[in-house]
Amino acid sequence: MGQWSSSFLRSRLARRTFMLFVVSALVPILIFSSLATQQVDSLFYAQQRKELQRSAKNFGLLLYERISLLRKDAENRRRQLESQVSIGDFRLQDEQQPLFARVELISLSDGLRLQQLERQFPVDFVLPAAGSGEPGGLWVDVDRQPWLVSRVQHRANGYLLLLQPAHDFLWDGLSDYDLGKQFSIYNEQRQLLFQSEAEFDPELDDVDQAWPRSRWNLLLSFFTDEPVWEVEVVGPAAASLLSLTEFQQLFRLITLLAVLLGIFVSLITIRRNLQPIEALSQGIKRINDNQFGELVEIKSGDEFELLGNTFNSMSVKLGRHMEALRSLTNIDQLILNRLVIEDIVQLVLSEGRQLLEADAIHFFVAGDERLTFTVFSSRRQPVELTISDFVLASLHHPGRINSVEELRLPPELSRLVTDNAFLYSANLLKEGAVSAVLMAEYQQAPSEDLLALADSFVDHIAVALSHADWQKRLFHQANYDALTGLPNRYLFADHLTVAIEQSLKSQQKLALFFVDVDEFKSINDAFGHAAGDQLLRQIAGRLAGLGGQGRVYRVGGDEFVLLYSCTGVERQQVVIETGEVAECLRAEVMRPIQYEGKQLASSVSIGIAIYPDDSFFAEKLLKFADQAMYQAKALGRNRYQYYSEIYRSSATEHGQVVADLRQALAGDEFILLYQPKVDLLTGRMKGCEALIRWLHPKRGIISPTEFIPLVEAHGLMEDLGRWVIRTAAKQKAEWRAEGVAMGRIAINISIHQIRNVSFYKDVLAYFGEFDCRGDDFEFEVIETSYVDDFHSFKDQLIELQKLGVIFSIDDYGTGYSSLSRLLNLPIDTIKIDKSFVDNIATDPVSSAIVESTINLAKAMGLSVVAEGVETPEQLARLLQYKCDAVQGFLFSRPVSAAALASLVDTHFMDAAYSI
Repeated sequence: MGQWSSSFLRSRLARRTFMLFVVSALVPILIFSSLATQQVDSLFYAQQRKELQRSAKNFGLLLYERISLLRKDAENRRRQLESQVSIGDFRLQDEQQPLFARVELISLSDGLRLQQLERQFPVDFVLPAAGSGEPGGLWVDVDRQPWLVSRVQHRANGYLLLLQPAHDFLWDGLSDYDLGKQFSIYNEQRQLLFQSEAEFDPELDDVDQAWPRSRWNLLLSFFTDEPVWEVEVVGPAAASLLSLTEFQQLFRLITLLAVLLGIFVSLITIRRNLQPIEALSQGIKRINDNQFGELVEIKSGDEFELLGNTFNSMSVKLGRHMEALRSLTNIDQLILNRLVIEDIVQLVLSEGRQLLEADAIHFFVAGDERLTFTVFSSRRQPVELTISDFVLASLHHPGRINSVEELRLPPELSRLVTDNAFLYSANLLKEGAVSAVLMAEYQQAPSEDLLALADSFVDHIAVALSHADWQKRLFHQANYDALTGLPNRYLFADHLTVAIEQSLKSQQKLALFFVDVDEFKSINDAFGHAAGDQLLRQIAGRLAGLGGQGRVYRVGGDEFVLLYSCTGVERQQVVIETGEVAECLRAEVMRPIQYEGKQLASSVSIGIAIYPDDSFFAEKLLKFADQAMYQAKALGRNRYQYYSEIYRSSATEHGQVVADLRQALAGDEFILLYQPKVDLLTGRMKGCEALIRWLHPKRGIISPTEFIPLVEAHGLMEDLGRWVIRTAAKQKAEWRAEGVAMGRIAINISIHQIRNVSFYKDVLAYFGEFDCRGDDFEFEVIETSYVDDFHSFKDQLIELQKLGVIFSIDDYGTGYSSLSRLLNLPIDTIKIDKSFVDNIATDPVSSAIVESTINLAKAMGLSVVAEGVETPEQLARLLQYKCDAVQGFLFSRPVSAAALASLVDTHFMDAAYSI
């Protein structure tokens, strides 16, 4: 009932209809009932007050008689006193049945007693006039006791005769006089002198309504000051009107029942008529909240029920289309995010079954061999099948639902589906061949509207497969050598950076083998380039075949590189381990190669550089290994050589650099430069990035790429990071004091800083020291940091974001994370790495990557900043792709704080195109 009433009250139409009923029917009934009741009550109380007034008068007359007797007795006493020869011989008090409880005779010459007498009475005490013959006055003292006062003139002396009536005589019998009423006596000062007993307590209720009252004035005219006492009576309704009262109660009860019955009938009628509207309204709200599964239930047996059924059908179709739109949107996003075949299969099995409302989904993906398919099913493990062209043709029925019997599936496919099932099946074509088959299984024939969704789903999956293959080919062309199939120098550069970071974390040594074929030019000259190509393919295959020795790359014409993670840590162990790998490489290459019936003999020279012994930096590590290789050639070829001399000198250099770093932190040798970020919409600076430099006293300005790895390796990153944040906050305060409207300052934050438990407090302290806010800063974290410690980063960044700090991914594209995964983190911006921007105007692959990244980031609500913009052609391409902001040498190199302040009002776009 509570839920019924609540839903009814939420309906405006129900309330409006109910109010109309109340105004037209209930209000007149209630008004008539109220007026009738008031009239009857008025008559009743008027008669009751008249009866009470009579009772008050009778009570007052009874009291009047007693006071009259007291007055006569007091007058006799006064006369007797005045006739006595001596006042002292007069007996003041009666011994039997005294009328007065207390009698006093006071001389008028007794001033002290007269003062006491005046205090005894609360109002002005007026003495009776001497010789006036008046009976005196009736006074009430502070204790609310009545007194009769007479003036006595005895010879030449004057006296006052005070007589207090006996309580038993004055009030005896009046307390229980008519217990059905309550009588009260008040003097002219409204002092309560007496109150009788009653069978009720009028103080517990509304006296004027439940207990009518009446008053009657008792005028004691035989006293000189003519005192007036008020008799008040309170009593319940008269018994004579009891039948009338019962009639009124019955009338009110009948009126109430009529009102309740009218309300109940009206509510039932309104509810019955409004229930379908309410159900439809709730259904519309659920649709608005994207809840399409719960149907509207209307059993009215009229047009409303027909409307409800139509609404349910529309809701189901709309929900199916919304789910289809969500699934197809997911497919489109994954297509943009470098979708691979494994992602497509997972998407088809999960999204497809839900979208098509199928009992099972079977997805056939073509393999390398013709007519060979891997069958992925939501019901069982993947299997490989060979399917003929005839069967493939029979499976292609888009826009139709067929039974298993109609399709006549071969036994190998019949085992995938259940008997008597209904199937939707369609082929996905690529370049005229079947690349995949989608099959949806139903126990009952689905509705026709599912067929259009299924066809659309098939089209999107076909695009995804085509796009995945195109992405794969583009990636392979850009990152793999066409002759040997080995990863090329571009992929090697990425892998070397990642390998160094992994070695740093695992505290392992990393060996870089630079392999060069000896006398390769002579082979080309003697046997031709075809023989040289064959030789390179054979050598590449043999080097790559050493699976346990690391990964091999072709970085030049006859140059190969192998990356190897050492298991040993000590120098002697590393030398032994890498020496064994080098001997395996030499032995594999020295085996003769057959070419057109001839044997081609070859050898290699190998240079070896060790991380971190020889260098912390990827470029130098490759350079040192190259130098070691040339040293091996100089020593006679067909051998391997360590970068030994560099190793010994680099150890000394390494120790000196670490000592210099500690001195730099103590001696404030670091400085911050600032590079502007240009908003491509306005052409003006929207903020800047703070870039640290080491102002070495001997070597001059040192780039952070040279000293940051050493800082991180030796635990100095947290101290350096605190210095950067504090210096940037101080500079922000100085700009604000100078009136320079600088935007956010971007600061590079390392993983070591954020993991430190005191980092959050340090940031708060620096902001408070210089009166800065969180929205004055942007923290940039490199992409690989997100990948390495996803969950801990998420919690840390959310806490910092509460201060107003925004976060961006620096060097996006150089790590292994996907943008869809990074969306689970509280980031606002991604910065596309310079390596992609460099070739954006000339390389289709780089251009496609940048464009796809910008489009996908914008679709996900992120802003995009491109780094390293150096030419107008790069800028034009980024404008075409609608990038949000850029930074690079085209606009400004990193400059001092003062120089940056002078660029605040610069229109950078004009300056860029004038170059």
